[in-house]
Amino acid sequence: MSRQKTRQVGTAGLVTRYSSGIVMRTCRRCHQADTPPSWRAALRDARAHARAHDATDARDVNTPWGIPAHELPSTRRRHPALRRLANIALVLALAALLVSLAVANATSHAAARSAPAAPSISVVSTSAPEPEGYVPIPAGPPATDSGGRWILEPDQPPASASSSAGGER
Repeated sequence: MSRQKTRQVGTAGLVTRYSSGIVMRTCRRCHQADTPPSWRAALRDARAHARAHDATDARDVNTPWGIPAHELPSTRRRHPALRRLANIALVLALAALLVSLAVANATSHAAARSAPAAPSISVVSTSAPEPEGYVPIPAGPPATDSGGRWILEPDQPPASASSSAGGER
């Protein structure tokens, strides 16, 4: 008996002769298996099968997922004039909307500038007694007099003549 022999044919074909003398041709791509009568017949069948796969690949090249081109949906436009007309109408509608918004914005600014500022609600202030010990302090730096000196608050004692930066401890 001869020993086992294997040969790769094409990209997925495999021809094997077992030690019992049986020859088997298999395709790893489409899982087809065959038992030809001899080694030479198996190689010939494997080459023909590889050529069939190659022809299919050449026909299906540049198609998604290997779908043949005649099975793909049509890519031609059906009504390009209607699509172009719809695009033009959309652009014109957007332009009209933009112009109307710009005009409304300009007129609202013009009306606000020309109208005198008059309060629409009259505010009546009632002087309610404030609670004891509460003194409102305005925000911001303290006021200065006309000479540029700080105006002291009434509850603060006058500053001492020393000008030490750290203060006393």
